[in-house]
Order: sequence, then structure tokens, then C-alpha cells
Amino acid sequence: MANGINIKYSKVKLQLLQQGQLPAITKTKLARIKKKLRLCWVICFIGAVVFAGYSVSNIYLTQIPVMVTENPVPASISDIPFPTITICNMNKAKWSVASEIINEDSASLYKPLLSSYCTNHKGLNITSKSSVWTTIINFLIKINYSCSDILKFCMWKSVEFDCDEWFNPIFTDIGMCCAFNLMPSNIIYKSKPNAQELKYNYPLSIEYWNQEKGFEHEPIENSVPWRIEGILTLFKNCKSTICNTRFSAGFKVLPKSNILNLIFFIKIIMYNPMETSGFSRFIPLERECWFEILTTVKETDTDVRSIGFQDRRCYFNREKNLKFFRVYTKANCKTECHVNNTIKTCGCVPYYFPRTDTETICAEEDIKCMEAVTGAQMCDCLSACFELNFEATSHYGVLSETTVKTMFLKNMSAEYFV
Repeated sequence: MANGINIKYSKVKLQLLQQGQLPAITKTKLARIKKKLRLCWVICFIGAVVFAGYSVSNIYLTQIPVMVTENPVPASISDIPFPTITICNMNKAKWSVASEIINEDSASLYKPLLSSYCTNHKGLNITSKSSVWTTIINFLIKINYSCSDILKFCMWKSVEFDCDEWFNPIFTDIGMCCAFNLMPSNIIYKSKPNAQELKYNYPLSIEYWNQEKGFEHEPIENSVPWRIEGILTLFKNCKSTICNTRFSAGFKVLPKSNILNLIFFIKIIMYNPMETSGFSRFIPLERECWFEILTTVKETDTDVRSIGFQDRRCYFNREKNLKFFRVYTKANCKTECHVNNTIKTCGCVPYYFPRTDTETICAEEDIKCMEAVTGAQMCDCLSACFELNFEATSHYGVLSETTVKTMFLKNMSAEYFV
């Protein structure tokens, strides 16, 4: 009996000892666990608040409309480049050169080119799709009026300068034209396109300008793009023309656009220096013309970058890469889109559009296919979030014959222009 009581007592004592130690161990562990749990809950709470705030702000930004307002602070004219101005002669061929080509033997490569060049403005009669590009470019340079033929008197910042020195020949849909304030092709294009392989005259300095950042430095003298005003004076003798563009005789000045040509007018095109097309204006011959240029600068707050382009309806630079152009603009996008659609539909590219060495130049037989291409309608060409656009109104008066002879023609005879 005594032994049984002793055994039971020992078991109870052991249990008490164990139960007395266990609570002490549990309290220590719980204290540590509570600290970890508190830290974990604090981190989770902060994370939840941050995520909720981000989600709410994201929903708010995507739901609110993108407001376009007019900036009350006027832009400085020194921060805006002068537009590129392209002057096109509506008379596509020199009479003297055309006569020489017509009198050549039937094996001449220039004869079929001249025929198609005068009858249409989109394709050339290329006898072989593998025709060498140099043949086409040599023909166009030979048959067209040079910039020195078209431009007789030029002033910039009230100082007369050699027109041929600052105007560069370029290709357009109506033939060869002369461009002022033209940026080098390696700045506009990712690679030098064949359509720009002409003589270029540039000042020693090239200022880097883009629509988002503007100019990087203070104005540099004699550099492109130019910044201030100037005067251009043109002269053309209509009696010495052949092969007029759509029954027009004169010039075409292009601020980059395709508009129907009018009779006896010059066409001038004005556009952003980083683009290759724009709006156009027609100038009647023997007139002194003045252009009032309206510049529109579109800027976008950088905070809008967080909104998708589908909602803000514009692209920042580098958001949409173009195949040919370094800088995205709506005009560049439309040009590239038209090229891509023409390649896809017709398997060729018009000679006046940018292209790679592997792409074929469209011939006369491709004209109907080219006209059927819908162009930019098939592309998502949104506006750029930073844009520079030009519009112009023109005023002109009669230019006296005495002024033309004494100031511009000087000792030149009419035969000079034939």
C-alpha cells in the first residue's frame, strides 16, 4: 500500500514539475511569435494600402478624359524652327533637253521615261523592273530645271545669298523640287533612302532638334534648321516650258501635302523640318507674295505617359517605331504606311518615296494598282504627343516687269531658260 502511494505521488510530482515548466516555455515562444506577427501584419497593411492607392489612381487616370487646353504662356520664336519650304516647278521638263531626247534613236533609255514622265506623275515607263536606279535619277536630274534655274534672288535675315547654295534638290510626286531649310537625310531617316540621293548643300553646323525636347543649345549662326524670317524671290519664263504638270505652268510651293495643281501657279510646301510632307499653297506667276505663317505647338504633360496611348490618343517619341523615320509624327506615319501598303498590294515603291535597296521601283504598268492603294486609312497613325504644325495665308501683288528685268534677270536673255 505504501509503495503504491509513493509511486502515485512521484507521478503527480513529475506532472506538476512538467506543467510548471511548460507555461514558462510557451510564454517565451509566444512573445517572439507575437513580435513577428505584428511586423508581418504591419508590412501586409502597408503593402495593401500602397496597392489600393495605386489601383485607385490607375482607375481614376484611365477613366478621366484627357483634356487639351491652350497654354497661356506663348512660345518663344527662337525655340521654334523655321519650316522647311519646298518649291516645285509645275513645268516638269526643259524644252531643250526634251528635244534632244526625242531626236535620239529608239534604243535610248530616256525616250520611254520621258513619255511616261509627261503623261503621268506616279510611275515611270521602266522597261525592266531591275532597271538601275542611277538611270532613273540621271534622267530626272537631266530633264528637270535645276534650283539655280528656278531661283534667281534670295534673302535671309535681310541679307542676299546664293540661292543654289542653300536650296537642295529633292524628289516629290510631281518631279524634282528645291527645298530650303532641309534637314540632312541621316537625321530624318534611319538609313539613307535611295529617293534622297541628290546633291545636298548644308551649312557647317547642324542643330539637333526634336519635337519633345526642342533645341539642345542656344542658336548657332548659319545652321539648320533655321529659326528666323527670310525672303525668297522666284522667276520663271513660261514660254520655254514643255510637259507641264496637269496643264499648269509655273511653280509649286509645298508645305508638304498633295493638293490639285492650279493653272499658271507656283506650288509651295511648308512642313516640320523632321517630316517629308505638309500643306501646300499656290502662287500665281509674276506676283510678289507674302506668307503669314501660323505655328501651332502641341505639348503634352509627361504625367500622361502612364495612360495607354489608346486612351490618350497620341504617341510619345520612341513609343511607336517607324521603319524609315527616326522621329514619329503623324505625317511620317502616313507616308510610311502608304509605302508599306503599296509594297504589300503592288510589290513596288514609287520612285519619290523612301525605300530600301531590295524594293522595286514602280513602273507605268503599276499605276492603276498604286491608285487603288488606300494608304494611311489602313494604319493606326495617331498624332504625336508633341507636335509642330504650320499653316499659312498668302498675300500678293503684281510684280512690275521693270523690277524683274533689273533685279532678277539682269543680263540674261530669254534663251537662258530654254
